[in-house]
Amino acid sequence: MTAEELLERYASGERDFTGVILNGWDFTGADLRGINLSKASLGEAYLEGVQLDGAILRNAHLGQAYLGKSSLRECDLTGANLGYCSLAGADLTKAKLTGVFLCSAEFNYANMTEADLSAAKTDKGTCFYKVIFSNTVMPDKSLCSDTA
Repeated sequence: MTAEELLERYASGERDFTGVILNGWDFTGADLRGINLSKASLGEAYLEGVQLDGAILRNAHLGQAYLGKSSLRECDLTGANLGYCSLAGADLTKAKLTGVFLCSAEFNYANMTEADLSAAKTDKGTCFYKVIFSNTVMPDKSLCSDTA
């Protein structure tokens, strides 16, 4: 499937794209609210400014994807692979990030208000510079209400 095909099918009302392979495609500025991309492969995809509010990305592969300035409000990213992913300036308000893989991911200036990071797998390469963590459940299950 190509990015154009997905966007056309989404525009016609289809929402379930479970397991699609979209590695490296450019979705800049697309509105994909409520889409189901569970188990999808979006490695190295360019998703700057994409609207993914309420999207389901359970167990999706987003390794090395660029999601800068995207909106992932109330997005379900449970078990997703965000290794080496850039979410700089992204809005992850109330996102579910339980069990996500965050190796060397970048969240600079991201909004994580009320996000659930419980059981997230992080490493020292994961960057949380100037991230808003208001009422965020952290990997150690503590509640963080400060800005990093």
